[in-house]
Amino acid sequence: MNLNLSQKEAVENIDGPLLIIAGPGSGKTRTLVERMIYMIKDKNIKPEEILVSTFTERAARELTTRIGNRLKNEKIYLEGLYIGTLHSICLKIIDENIEYSNLKRGYRVLDNVDQKFFVFSKLKFFKEINGFNNFFQNKNYLTNWKIGENLIKWFNKFSEEGLELDDNSFLTQSYLMYKKLIFEENVIDFSMIQCEAYRILKENLEILKKLQSKIKYTMIDEYQDTNTIQEKLIFLIGGKEQNICVVGDDDQGIYRFRGATIRNILQFEGRVGKICKVVKLEVNYRSEKDIVNFCKEWIDSLYWDEFRHSKELIVPKEKNIDRTRVVKLSVESSENKWQERIANFLIFMKNSKKINDYNQVAFLFRSVKNKKIVSLAHYLEYRGIGVYSPRSNLFFNREEIILIIGIFLYVLLRENSKIYNNEYKLE
Repeated sequence: MNLNLSQKEAVENIDGPLLIIAGPGSGKTRTLVERMIYMIKDKNIKPEEILVSTFTERAARELTTRIGNRLKNEKIYLEGLYIGTLHSICLKIIDENIEYSNLKRGYRVLDNVDQKFFVFSKLKFFKEINGFNNFFQNKNYLTNWKIGENLIKWFNKFSEEGLELDDNSFLTQSYLMYKKLIFEENVIDFSMIQCEAYRILKENLEILKKLQSKIKYTMIDEYQDTNTIQEKLIFLIGGKEQNICVVGDDDQGIYRFRGATIRNILQFEGRVGKICKVVKLEVNYRSEKDIVNFCKEWIDSLYWDEFRHSKELIVPKEKNIDRTRVVKLSVESSENKWQERIANFLIFMKNSKKINDYNQVAFLFRSVKNKKIVSLAHYLEYRGIGVYSPRSNLFFNREEIILIIGIFLYVLLRENSKIYNNEYKLE
């Protein structure tokens, strides 16, 4: 299988907790594929005894395809394998035990937009809760829409981070009201999916034992981007044996805004409850030496060793490529000059045939919702450079889109007298 020593160690350690620190370009996916093949083919573990969680459904399909292609000649099939995102696995748990759920058959999953409209349409219930006026009195919320968005932020935080409930607080009462309303409507949001699956297993010992007897091994990819309720769920399913393999890189934790916590991967060894094996994949097969060294120097300059796993990225063989690998640009303090220099640089890259399309360039920012970054995106579009940034909400902030949404709301709510005092006005 031509694995390096660390990859081979990760593949062959299948009993008990295993933490794989997989640096960028270290062959993580290949290692996961080989590990599953080793478990199924060499150790005769049944596919239905393995649960594999990936960050996206696309990654799950890729793993399934690669493993299936390798095993088809052995007439080994993967129909019973639990593989998918944690959300999809939780939905499967709910569906298989729907009679123990707060949901009924035919329930609907709310996406982000659905959730916003749901809370928006139910605001009258939250306004009746004691403490509403005090909670919002010092905040610049001009519209019900923005009030709803703020409530959703807290609801998702309660669900994903497992925050303690204080029965006397406005937020706690609002969250309990929200749960009551969604289950009455037979709908559920993405964050609540995990809570509901966890509740079913936690409160019904026979269901939990049945699942634990079926799933003997658990593998979790992108563990640095898991949240508190997901960790609880993983440990619960792992049972006494805790044959849990988690894979990730604390340096790549970028989803804290979704409730993910880097503590899960940093403290896994201490939290899992059994002696944990740690394997580090440190050979970078993807990048050139200059790029790896630049990243190492940048990370080392941040002095955050106590908040990360130590690792030494290695490039196996330097590639002789006659071009600049890393360019550091110093920019003007003026925002207009900064935007102009970036746009000119991109245009130069395309005109000089260094890139064929602007979609070959990616910008990485701490947050794409920062006003400075949103302003840059608008400026690039003004210069004829298309921008794809769904998380920055550029689409919904366009004036024409806001007007269209306003028209839809007016039509849907025209029978409601509140429409005439601008209660549903979007600003």
